[in-house]
Amino acid sequence: MKLSTVLLLIAVAFSTVSAATYSQKNQLETDLLTDYNKNILPLRNQSDTVDVSISAIIYTVTDIDPIKGVVILTMGFPCQWNDELIQWNSTDYGGVNRVLLLQDQAWTPSITVVSSLDQTLIGEDNKHKVLYNANGNAWWTPHHPLKLLCTFYMKYWPFDKHICKLVMVTIDYSTSDVLLSSTSIDYSLVSISEWVLEDVTVERSFPSYYSFLTYQLKFKRDPAFYVLTLLLPITLIGFLLPFVFLLPSDSGERVGFSITIMLSLAVFLTVISDEIPRTTNPVALICGYIMMLTISSVIVCIMTILNLKLHHTSNKVRVGKFWRVVGWCKCSSRKPTLRELILKRIRKNSVKDIPNNKLKNMHTAVLSIMESKTEVNGLDIDKETENDIEEDKCECTWPDISNAVDKYLFIFTAIIIAFPSVIFLSYLSLASDYQTEEV
Repeated sequence: MKLSTVLLLIAVAFSTVSAATYSQKNQLETDLLTDYNKNILPLRNQSDTVDVSISAIIYTVTDIDPIKGVVILTMGFPCQWNDELIQWNSTDYGGVNRVLLLQDQAWTPSITVVSSLDQTLIGEDNKHKVLYNANGNAWWTPHHPLKLLCTFYMKYWPFDKHICKLVMVTIDYSTSDVLLSSTSIDYSLVSISEWVLEDVTVERSFPSYYSFLTYQLKFKRDPAFYVLTLLLPITLIGFLLPFVFLLPSDSGERVGFSITIMLSLAVFLTVISDEIPRTTNPVALICGYIMMLTISSVIVCIMTILNLKLHHTSNKVRVGKFWRVVGWCKCSSRKPTLRELILKRIRKNSVKDIPNNKLKNMHTAVLSIMESKTEVNGLDIDKETENDIEEDKCECTWPDISNAVDKYLFIFTAIIIAFPSVIFLSYLSLASDYQTEEV
């Protein structure tokens, strides 16, 4: 029910034109308050129950602070009940069918907002008047600024949704004395820059012999600002990680580039930590995502350093079979001759027991070994020459191996960054929902 509707009903209820004089109205008020005790239930039979109907109106939401767990808003609580002790015959008082009494002159329900920071008592400022008609129907419209204590569920930040509860209770009266009920909720006047008040629901309960009304205010954050200023830049910076391996190894910028990405992610993590509560349970998923990117950047930095060491390995260091497979080394189709292999070994001083008179020229030495085909100084010529054939079939350099490793790392890093990022961001935006807790 809208605020305008509530006011219209009140106006209709008291629409009869009155021609009463000042003295008649003054006499009416005096007669009504004679022997009237505002501390006693307004019932002729004190065993009966006063039914109080409340129409909640949210005027403004000043602030929503997830860090402090506080929602600041201004609400009105138009209340209606029947006062059996304030009734009169309007014809006896010049047709007067309504009267306004000060709040401290008449009985009003003692209602406390127990979920507020200062346990606000509705109407405690005594600034509001109570409007009565001749039948004893009473309307009381207090309004208050409230600081509600709320638990914020930040798992899906910045797509988070929250339920903030406003709990009202007749703390001075049991359910046998006063019963609360809700007739309408109006939040059409609310406008918040960063948040959207999607819905307000109310639940009536009677725990511990008291009458409770629990309003659930459902807030949803507008994520556009955070997506453009935080989430999108973080994701794009994460996508830069694989491109470290496309920089030339001799440029000298690889390590600096990877460290810059790591520090950028650390800065964004600090910024986000200022936007969410320190004791959030569970922790916001975005923090885990940024931490994953940060760890990935550290691993990329380490792999970059190791690959640079591989690139600058001396060519005197033999390239093993494993690295030849990694580097997809190109192999020649021609096998070296036995003469070529033996000459190579002689140059390396691998064969030392050939008589000096046969080393007059290299050709004589080669023929001597080829004719003998025996073990020379414990060296099996046939076996070793076969190994040389296998070794010399492929020629690879360490820079070639390093370039091949760069390609593998680029593809691997691109896959582990891109796919999880797309899945995570989709899940973050679609899985967010209101989390309810049992009170």
